[in-house]
Amino acid sequence: MASPSRIFWQILYNLVWIALPILLFPVILWKLREPKHRLNAIQRLGFLPRGLKEVVGKKRPIWLHAVSVGETRAAAPLVRAIKERFPDRVLVVSTVTVTGQETARQLLTHADYIFYMPFDLPWSSWWAVHVIHPLLFIHTETEIWPNVLTWFHLRGTPTLIVNGRISERSVRNYRLVGRFFRDVIAETAVCAMQSKADAERIVRAGARPERVVCTGNMKFELETKVADPEQLEALRRVLGIESSDRVIVAGSTHDGEEILLLDVFRAVARDHPEALLIIAPRHPERFDAVAAECRRAGVAVDRRSELGKHGQGRAARVVLLDSMGELLSVYRFAEFVFVGGSFAPRGGHNVLEAAALAKPVLYGPHMGNFADIARALEAAGAAVRVADAAELTQRMRALLDAAAEAEAMGRRGLEVVAANRGATQRNLELVERTLVAAEAAGSHP
Repeated sequence: MASPSRIFWQILYNLVWIALPILLFPVILWKLREPKHRLNAIQRLGFLPRGLKEVVGKKRPIWLHAVSVGETRAAAPLVRAIKERFPDRVLVVSTVTVTGQETARQLLTHADYIFYMPFDLPWSSWWAVHVIHPLLFIHTETEIWPNVLTWFHLRGTPTLIVNGRISERSVRNYRLVGRFFRDVIAETAVCAMQSKADAERIVRAGARPERVVCTGNMKFELETKVADPEQLEALRRVLGIESSDRVIVAGSTHDGEEILLLDVFRAVARDHPEALLIIAPRHPERFDAVAAECRRAGVAVDRRSELGKHGQGRAARVVLLDSMGELLSVYRFAEFVFVGGSFAPRGGHNVLEAAALAKPVLYGPHMGNFADIARALEAAGAAVRVADAAELTQRMRALLDAAAEAEAMGRRGLEVVAANRGATQRNLELVERTLVAAEAAGSHP
Protein backbone atom coordinates (compact mmCIF):
# COMPACT_ATOMS: atom_id res chain seq x y z
CA MET A 1 0.00 0.00 0.00
CA ALA A 2 1.25 3.48 -0.87
CA SER A 3 2.35 5.61 2.06
CA PRO A 4 0.44 8.84 2.92
CA SER A 5 3.57 10.80 1.94
CA ARG A 6 3.65 9.23 -1.52
CA ILE A 7 -0.06 9.80 -2.06
CA PHE A 8 0.30 13.47 -1.05
CA TRP A 9 3.26 14.12 -3.35
CA GLN A 10 1.67 12.20 -6.24
CA ILE A 11 -1.46 14.35 -5.97
CA LEU A 12 0.66 17.51 -5.82
CA TYR A 13 2.75 16.32 -8.78
CA ASN A 14 -0.40 15.73 -10.84
CA LEU A 15 -1.82 19.13 -9.92
CA VAL A 16 1.38 20.76 -11.20
CA TRP A 17 1.11 18.83 -14.48
CA ILE A 18 -2.51 19.91 -14.87
CA ALA A 19 -1.66 23.55 -14.11
CA LEU A 20 1.30 23.78 -16.49
CA PRO A 21 -0.71 23.89 -19.77
CA ILE A 22 -2.83 26.70 -18.34
CA LEU A 23 0.18 28.71 -17.20
CA LEU A 24 2.06 28.13 -20.46
CA PHE A 25 -0.94 28.54 -22.77
CA PRO A 26 0.51 31.52 -24.75
CA VAL A 27 3.79 29.65 -25.32
CA ILE A 28 1.91 26.52 -26.39
CA LEU A 29 -0.19 28.49 -28.89
CA TRP A 30 2.97 30.03 -30.35
CA LYS A 31 4.61 26.60 -30.72
CA LEU A 32 1.52 25.07 -32.34
CA ARG A 33 1.96 27.27 -35.40
CA GLU A 34 4.41 24.68 -36.74
CA PRO A 35 3.07 21.29 -37.93
CA LYS A 36 5.88 19.34 -36.25
CA HIS A 37 5.00 20.87 -32.87
CA ARG A 38 1.31 20.15 -33.44
CA LEU A 39 2.10 16.47 -33.99
CA ASN A 40 4.24 16.49 -30.86
CA ALA A 41 1.42 18.03 -28.78
CA ILE A 42 -1.28 15.69 -30.12
CA GLN A 43 0.67 12.53 -29.36
CA ARG A 44 1.93 13.80 -26.02
CA LEU A 45 -1.64 14.46 -24.90
CA GLY A 46 -2.25 10.73 -25.30
CA PHE A 47 -3.68 10.55 -28.82
CA LEU A 48 -1.53 7.64 -29.92
CA PRO A 49 -1.08 7.14 -33.68
CA ARG A 50 -3.07 4.41 -35.39
CA GLY A 51 0.09 2.85 -36.79
CA LEU A 52 1.47 2.35 -33.28
CA LYS A 53 -1.73 0.65 -32.15
CA GLU A 54 -1.56 -1.70 -35.14
CA VAL A 55 2.08 -2.61 -34.45
CA VAL A 56 1.63 -3.33 -30.73
CA GLY A 57 -1.69 -5.09 -31.35
CA LYS A 58 0.11 -7.95 -33.09
CA LYS A 59 2.57 -8.79 -30.31
CA ARG A 60 3.47 -7.29 -26.93
CA PRO A 61 6.49 -5.06 -27.56
CA ILE A 62 9.63 -3.90 -25.87
CA TRP A 63 9.25 -0.15 -25.31
CA LEU A 64 12.42 1.97 -25.21
CA HIS A 65 12.27 5.65 -24.28
CA ALA A 66 14.95 8.26 -25.11
CA VAL A 67 14.26 11.91 -24.29
CA SER A 68 16.11 13.91 -26.90
CA VAL A 69 18.99 13.90 -29.38
CA GLY A 70 21.82 12.79 -27.09
CA GLU A 71 19.89 9.94 -25.51
CA THR A 72 18.61 8.81 -28.90
CA ARG A 73 22.10 8.71 -30.40
CA ALA A 74 23.37 6.77 -27.38
CA ALA A 75 20.50 4.28 -27.66
CA ALA A 76 21.13 3.52 -31.35
CA PRO A 77 23.60 0.63 -30.78
CA LEU A 78 21.28 -0.94 -28.19
CA VAL A 79 18.23 -0.68 -30.46
CA ARG A 80 20.15 -2.45 -33.21
CA ALA A 81 21.49 -5.07 -30.79
CA ILE A 82 18.02 -5.83 -29.38
CA LYS A 83 16.57 -6.36 -32.85
CA GLU A 84 19.51 -8.54 -33.85
CA ARG A 85 19.17 -10.67 -30.70
CA PHE A 86 15.35 -10.76 -30.85
CA PRO A 87 14.42 -10.36 -34.53
CA ASP A 88 10.84 -11.52 -33.91
CA ARG A 89 10.23 -9.03 -31.10
CA VAL A 90 8.37 -5.80 -31.66
CA LEU A 91 10.43 -2.80 -30.51
CA VAL A 92 8.86 0.65 -30.25
CA VAL A 93 10.75 3.84 -29.36
CA SER A 94 9.45 7.08 -27.86
CA THR A 95 11.07 10.51 -27.54
CA VAL A 96 10.01 13.80 -25.96
CA THR A 97 11.51 16.49 -28.18
CA VAL A 98 10.98 17.22 -31.86
CA THR A 99 14.73 17.06 -32.53
CA GLY A 100 14.90 13.75 -30.68
CA GLN A 101 12.09 12.41 -32.88
CA GLU A 102 13.87 13.53 -36.04
CA THR A 103 17.10 11.91 -34.85
CA ALA A 104 15.27 8.69 -33.99
CA ARG A 105 13.71 8.48 -37.44
CA GLN A 106 17.13 9.00 -38.98
CA LEU A 107 19.17 6.61 -36.79
CA LEU A 108 16.83 4.04 -35.26
CA THR A 109 15.84 2.33 -38.47
CA HIS A 110 15.65 -1.04 -36.69
CA ALA A 111 12.73 0.12 -34.51
CA ASP A 112 9.26 -1.05 -35.52
CA TYR A 113 7.62 2.26 -34.61
CA ILE A 114 8.73 5.68 -33.33
CA PHE A 115 6.37 8.05 -31.53
CA TYR A 116 6.18 10.82 -28.93
CA MET A 117 6.04 9.89 -25.24
CA PRO A 118 2.74 11.12 -23.74
CA PHE A 119 2.87 13.71 -20.98
CA ASP A 120 3.09 12.19 -17.51
CA LEU A 121 -0.51 13.13 -16.74
CA PRO A 122 -2.43 10.38 -14.92
CA TRP A 123 -4.83 9.68 -17.80
CA SER A 124 -2.47 10.02 -20.78
CA SER A 125 0.24 7.91 -19.12
CA TRP A 126 -2.33 5.25 -18.12
CA TRP A 127 -3.70 5.14 -21.66
CA ALA A 128 -0.23 4.73 -23.18
CA VAL A 129 0.67 1.93 -20.77
CA HIS A 130 -2.71 0.26 -21.41
CA VAL A 131 -2.55 0.46 -25.22
CA ILE A 132 1.13 -0.37 -25.71
CA HIS A 133 1.13 -2.99 -22.92
CA PRO A 134 4.85 -3.80 -23.23
CA LEU A 135 6.64 -6.82 -21.85
CA LEU A 136 9.46 -4.52 -20.77
CA PHE A 137 9.96 -0.74 -20.50
CA ILE A 138 13.50 0.59 -20.96
CA HIS A 139 14.32 4.22 -20.27
CA THR A 140 17.69 5.77 -20.97
CA GLU A 141 19.74 8.01 -18.70
CA THR A 142 17.61 8.61 -15.56
CA GLU A 143 14.46 10.44 -16.50
CA ILE A 144 11.89 9.62 -13.83
CA TRP A 145 8.22 9.79 -14.86
CA PRO A 146 6.31 8.89 -11.65
CA ASN A 147 2.88 8.28 -13.19
CA VAL A 148 3.97 6.07 -16.07
CA LEU A 149 6.36 4.13 -13.83
CA THR A 150 3.62 3.68 -11.21
CA TRP A 151 1.24 2.28 -13.84
CA PHE A 152 3.93 -0.17 -14.96
CA HIS A 153 4.49 -1.27 -11.36
CA LEU A 154 0.77 -1.84 -10.81
CA ARG A 155 0.58 -3.96 -13.98
CA GLY A 156 3.65 -5.99 -13.07
CA THR A 157 5.65 -4.72 -16.06
CA PRO A 158 9.38 -4.54 -15.29
CA THR A 159 11.19 -1.26 -15.94
CA LEU A 160 14.87 -1.01 -16.71
CA ILE A 161 17.15 2.03 -16.65
CA VAL A 162 20.06 1.77 -19.10
CA ASN A 163 22.97 4.17 -19.52
CA GLY A 164 21.79 5.69 -16.26
CA ARG A 165 23.30 8.79 -14.79
CA ILE A 166 22.18 11.00 -11.95
CA SER A 167 23.70 14.18 -10.56
CA GLU A 168 24.23 15.07 -6.93
CA ARG A 169 21.75 17.89 -7.43
CA SER A 170 19.06 15.46 -8.62
CA VAL A 171 19.62 13.27 -5.56
CA ARG A 172 19.11 16.28 -3.30
CA ASN A 173 15.97 17.33 -5.19
CA TYR A 174 14.47 13.84 -5.04
CA ARG A 175 15.10 13.64 -1.29
CA LEU A 176 13.25 16.93 -0.76
CA VAL A 177 9.91 15.33 -1.63
CA GLY A 178 9.89 12.65 1.03
CA ARG A 179 9.50 9.09 -0.19
CA PHE A 180 7.72 9.98 -3.44
CA PHE A 181 10.61 9.63 -5.89
CA ARG A 182 12.40 7.13 -3.63
CA ASP A 183 9.46 4.72 -3.88
CA VAL A 184 9.20 5.15 -7.66
CA ILE A 185 12.92 4.52 -8.16
CA ALA A 186 12.83 1.55 -5.77
CA GLU A 187 10.27 -0.14 -8.03
CA THR A 188 12.72 -0.21 -10.97
CA ALA A 189 13.75 -3.79 -11.79
CA VAL A 190 17.33 -2.92 -12.79
CA CYS A 191 19.31 0.32 -12.76
CA ALA A 192 22.25 -0.04 -15.18
CA MET A 193 24.37 3.01 -14.46
CA GLN A 194 27.22 4.63 -16.38
CA SER A 195 29.71 4.84 -13.50
CA LYS A 196 30.30 3.76 -9.91
CA ALA A 197 29.52 7.31 -8.79
CA ASP A 198 26.18 7.21 -10.61
CA ALA A 199 25.45 3.81 -9.05
CA GLU A 200 26.14 5.15 -5.57
CA ARG A 201 23.98 8.21 -6.16
CA ILE A 202 20.98 6.25 -7.53
CA VAL A 203 21.06 4.10 -4.37
CA ARG A 204 20.94 7.24 -2.23
CA ALA A 205 18.04 8.43 -4.38
CA GLY A 206 16.06 5.31 -3.52
CA ALA A 207 17.13 2.39 -5.72
CA ARG A 208 17.56 -1.02 -4.10
CA PRO A 209 21.32 -1.76 -3.97
CA GLU A 210 20.86 -5.33 -5.21
CA ARG A 211 19.18 -3.98 -8.36
CA VAL A 212 21.96 -1.52 -9.25
CA VAL A 213 24.84 -2.39 -11.58
CA CYS A 214 27.52 -0.39 -13.38
CA THR A 215 27.61 -1.27 -17.09
CA GLY A 216 29.47 1.74 -18.54
CA ASN A 217 28.46 4.47 -20.93
CA MET A 218 26.91 3.58 -24.29
CA LYS A 219 27.84 7.02 -25.60
CA PHE A 220 31.36 5.60 -26.09
CA GLU A 221 29.81 3.33 -28.71
CA LEU A 222 28.54 6.15 -30.84
CA GLU A 223 27.98 4.86 -34.34
CA THR A 224 30.08 6.99 -36.67
CA LYS A 225 29.04 5.59 -40.01
CA VAL A 226 31.59 5.52 -42.79
CA ALA A 227 30.91 8.73 -44.65
CA ASP A 228 29.78 8.50 -48.24
CA PRO A 229 32.70 10.17 -50.08
CA GLU A 230 30.44 11.68 -52.73
CA GLN A 231 28.01 13.14 -50.18
CA LEU A 232 30.88 14.46 -48.08
CA GLU A 233 32.50 16.08 -51.11
CA ALA A 234 29.17 17.60 -52.15
CA LEU A 235 28.79 19.12 -48.66
CA ARG A 236 32.35 20.42 -48.78
CA ARG A 237 31.62 22.15 -52.10
CA VAL A 238 28.37 23.67 -50.81
CA LEU A 239 30.19 25.05 -47.76
CA GLY A 240 32.97 26.34 -49.98
CA ILE A 241 35.72 24.66 -47.98
CA GLU A 242 39.06 24.83 -49.79
CA SER A 243 42.15 22.74 -49.07
CA SER A 244 43.83 25.83 -47.60
CA ASP A 245 41.03 26.47 -45.07
CA ARG A 246 41.59 25.59 -41.40
CA VAL A 247 38.11 24.68 -40.20
CA ILE A 248 36.98 25.25 -36.62
CA VAL A 249 33.56 23.82 -35.75
CA ALA A 250 31.53 25.03 -32.76
CA GLY A 251 28.81 22.44 -32.17
CA SER A 252 25.64 22.60 -30.06
CA THR A 253 26.09 26.23 -29.01
CA HIS A 254 23.69 28.07 -26.70
CA ASP A 255 22.63 31.67 -26.20
CA GLY A 256 25.61 33.81 -25.22
CA GLU A 257 28.19 31.40 -26.57
CA GLU A 258 28.00 32.51 -30.20
CA ILE A 259 28.97 36.11 -29.43
CA LEU A 260 31.85 34.84 -27.28
CA LEU A 261 33.00 32.58 -30.11
CA LEU A 262 32.83 35.42 -32.62
CA ASP A 263 35.09 37.55 -30.42
CA VAL A 264 37.51 34.65 -30.00
CA PHE A 265 37.49 33.90 -33.72
CA ARG A 266 38.27 37.50 -34.67
CA ALA A 267 41.30 37.39 -32.37
CA VAL A 268 42.44 34.02 -33.75
CA ALA A 269 41.88 35.03 -37.39
CA ARG A 270 44.30 37.96 -37.04
CA ASP A 271 47.13 35.42 -36.81
CA HIS A 272 45.41 32.78 -38.95
CA PRO A 273 43.45 34.39 -41.79
CA GLU A 274 42.98 30.91 -43.26
CA ALA A 275 40.73 29.96 -40.31
CA LEU A 276 37.06 29.26 -41.09
CA LEU A 277 34.47 29.09 -38.29
CA ILE A 278 31.32 26.96 -38.62
CA ILE A 279 28.75 27.53 -35.85
CA ALA A 280 25.98 24.97 -35.23
CA PRO A 281 23.43 26.20 -32.64
CA ARG A 282 21.92 23.46 -30.49
CA HIS A 283 18.30 24.50 -31.07
CA PRO A 284 16.91 25.10 -34.58
CA GLU A 285 14.54 27.80 -33.36
CA ARG A 286 17.60 29.99 -32.63
CA PHE A 287 19.00 29.95 -36.18
CA ASP A 288 17.51 33.32 -37.15
CA ALA A 289 18.49 34.91 -33.84
CA VAL A 290 22.11 33.76 -34.19
CA ALA A 291 22.31 35.10 -37.75
CA ALA A 292 20.97 38.45 -36.52
CA GLU A 293 23.45 38.43 -33.64
CA CYS A 294 26.34 37.95 -36.07
CA ARG A 295 25.17 40.91 -38.15
CA ARG A 296 24.80 43.12 -35.07
CA ALA A 297 28.35 42.20 -34.09
CA GLY A 298 29.55 43.34 -37.52
CA VAL A 299 30.55 39.83 -38.59
CA ALA A 300 29.82 38.66 -42.12
CA VAL A 301 28.10 35.27 -41.99
CA ASP A 302 26.85 32.84 -44.63
CA ARG A 303 23.93 30.57 -43.81
CA ARG A 304 24.16 26.92 -44.85
CA SER A 305 20.50 27.04 -45.95
CA GLU A 306 21.30 29.77 -48.50
CA LEU A 307 24.54 28.37 -49.87
CA GLY A 308 24.16 26.73 -53.24
CA LYS A 309 20.87 28.48 -53.99
CA HIS A 310 20.88 30.39 -57.25
CA GLY A 311 24.60 29.79 -57.54
CA GLN A 312 25.38 31.53 -54.24
CA GLY A 313 28.80 30.55 -52.92
CA ARG A 314 30.43 31.20 -49.59
CA ALA A 315 31.93 34.65 -49.19
CA ALA A 316 32.31 34.96 -45.40
CA ARG A 317 34.77 33.34 -42.99
CA VAL A 318 31.91 32.41 -40.64
CA VAL A 319 29.21 29.90 -41.60
CA LEU A 320 25.99 29.30 -39.69
CA LEU A 321 25.05 25.62 -39.94
CA ASP A 322 21.28 26.17 -39.93
CA SER A 323 20.46 22.62 -40.99
CA MET A 324 19.62 19.34 -39.29
CA GLY A 325 21.62 16.12 -39.43
CA GLU A 326 24.84 17.55 -40.87
CA LEU A 327 26.88 18.34 -37.77
CA LEU A 328 28.73 15.01 -37.61
CA SER A 329 29.61 15.30 -41.29
CA VAL A 330 30.89 18.84 -40.74
CA TYR A 331 32.98 17.63 -37.78
CA ARG A 332 34.97 15.58 -40.30
CA PHE A 333 36.23 18.81 -41.91
CA ALA A 334 37.41 20.28 -38.59
CA GLU A 335 40.93 20.79 -37.32
CA PHE A 336 39.36 20.77 -33.85
CA VAL A 337 35.92 21.14 -32.28
CA PHE A 338 34.45 23.36 -29.58
CA VAL A 339 31.43 21.77 -27.87
CA GLY A 340 28.80 24.19 -26.60
CA GLY A 341 26.53 24.27 -23.61
CA SER A 342 29.76 24.49 -21.62
CA PHE A 343 30.24 28.26 -21.25
CA ALA A 344 26.53 28.66 -20.76
CA PRO A 345 25.61 26.75 -17.58
CA ARG A 346 23.91 23.90 -19.46
CA GLY A 347 26.12 21.02 -18.39
CA GLY A 348 27.75 20.61 -21.80
CA HIS A 349 26.96 18.29 -24.69
CA ASN A 350 28.35 15.06 -26.10
CA VAL A 351 32.08 15.47 -26.69
CA LEU A 352 32.45 11.88 -27.90
CA GLU A 353 30.96 12.66 -31.30
CA ALA A 354 34.08 14.67 -32.08
CA ALA A 355 36.50 12.39 -30.21
CA ALA A 356 35.21 9.34 -32.13
CA LEU A 357 36.23 11.16 -35.33
CA ALA A 358 39.76 11.75 -33.96
CA LYS A 359 39.19 15.48 -33.43
CA PRO A 360 40.70 17.44 -30.52
CA VAL A 361 37.95 18.83 -28.29
CA LEU A 362 37.68 22.13 -26.45
CA TYR A 363 34.90 23.14 -24.07
CA GLY A 364 34.10 25.57 -21.28
CA PRO A 365 33.93 25.00 -17.51
CA HIS A 366 30.37 23.62 -17.34
CA MET A 367 30.54 19.93 -18.29
CA GLY A 368 28.47 18.44 -15.47
CA ASN A 369 26.32 16.32 -17.79
CA PHE A 370 29.41 14.63 -19.21
CA ALA A 371 31.75 14.90 -16.24
CA ASP A 372 33.17 11.36 -16.39
CA ILE A 373 33.68 11.47 -20.16
CA ALA A 374 35.33 14.89 -19.95
CA ARG A 375 37.69 13.70 -17.20
CA ALA A 376 38.67 10.62 -19.23
CA LEU A 377 39.45 12.69 -22.33
CA GLU A 378 41.33 15.33 -20.33
CA ALA A 379 43.39 12.68 -18.53
CA ALA A 380 44.40 11.21 -21.89
CA GLY A 381 45.33 14.61 -23.30
CA ALA A 382 42.54 14.46 -25.88
CA ALA A 383 40.45 17.40 -24.67
CA VAL A 384 40.98 20.74 -22.95
CA ARG A 385 38.63 22.52 -20.56
CA VAL A 386 39.02 26.30 -20.77
CA ALA A 387 37.95 28.80 -18.13
CA ASP A 388 37.13 31.81 -20.28
CA ALA A 389 37.35 33.46 -23.70
CA ALA A 390 41.01 34.42 -23.22
CA GLU A 391 42.06 30.82 -22.58
CA LEU A 392 39.91 29.59 -25.48
CA THR A 393 41.69 32.06 -27.77
CA GLN A 394 45.07 30.85 -26.54
CA ARG A 395 44.18 27.17 -27.01
CA MET A 396 42.77 27.71 -30.50
CA ARG A 397 45.89 29.56 -31.58
CA ALA A 398 48.09 26.80 -30.15
CA LEU A 399 46.21 24.07 -32.05
CA LEU A 400 46.41 26.01 -35.31
CA ASP A 401 50.12 26.66 -34.72
CA ALA A 402 50.89 22.99 -34.02
CA ALA A 403 48.98 20.77 -36.43
CA ALA A 404 50.99 17.68 -35.42
CA GLU A 405 49.98 18.08 -31.76
CA ALA A 406 46.36 18.56 -32.79
CA GLU A 407 46.50 15.29 -34.73
CA ALA A 408 48.05 13.53 -31.73
CA MET A 409 45.26 14.83 -29.49
CA GLY A 410 42.72 13.44 -31.94
CA ARG A 411 44.37 10.01 -31.93
CA ARG A 412 44.37 9.94 -28.13
CA GLY A 413 40.65 10.73 -28.12
CA LEU A 414 39.98 7.86 -30.48
CA GLU A 415 41.93 5.54 -28.16
CA VAL A 416 39.79 6.62 -25.17
CA VAL A 417 36.62 5.88 -27.10
CA ALA A 418 37.88 2.44 -28.17
CA ALA A 419 39.01 1.53 -24.63
CA ASN A 420 35.59 2.24 -23.11
CA ARG A 421 33.39 0.22 -25.44
CA GLY A 422 31.31 -2.73 -24.23
CA ALA A 423 28.39 -1.07 -22.42
CA THR A 424 25.91 -1.99 -25.14
CA GLN A 425 26.67 -5.71 -24.83
CA ARG A 426 26.39 -5.58 -21.04
CA ASN A 427 23.08 -3.73 -21.24
CA LEU A 428 21.79 -6.17 -23.86
CA GLU A 429 22.47 -9.05 -21.47
CA LEU A 430 20.45 -7.27 -18.76
CA VAL A 431 17.61 -6.68 -21.21
CA GLU A 432 17.62 -10.37 -22.12
CA ARG A 433 17.58 -11.55 -18.49
CA THR A 434 14.82 -9.11 -17.53
CA LEU A 435 12.77 -10.05 -20.57
CA VAL A 436 13.07 -13.78 -19.89
CA ALA A 437 12.06 -13.24 -16.25
CA ALA A 438 9.09 -11.10 -17.33
CA GLU A 439 7.87 -13.77 -19.74
CA ALA A 440 8.25 -16.48 -17.11
CA ALA A 441 6.38 -14.49 -14.47
CA GLY A 442 3.79 -12.96 -16.80
CA SER A 443 2.26 -9.53 -16.11
CA HIS A 444 -1.22 -8.27 -15.45
CA PRO A 445 -3.47 -7.94 -18.51
